[in-house]
Amino acid sequence: MVNPEWLRYFVALVKTRNFAAAAEQLHITPQAMSNAIAGPD
Repeated sequence: MVNPEWLRYFVALVKTRNFAAAAEQLHITPQAMSNAIAGPD
């Protein structure tokens, strides 16, 4: 099952096509955005 938070981050990334812009839209840091999209190791 897809994590709803991950899906929200992914949709923001697709819409903006930019990690920094998506992170700003979601009120998180670009590093947090990158980590969330990458998922657990």
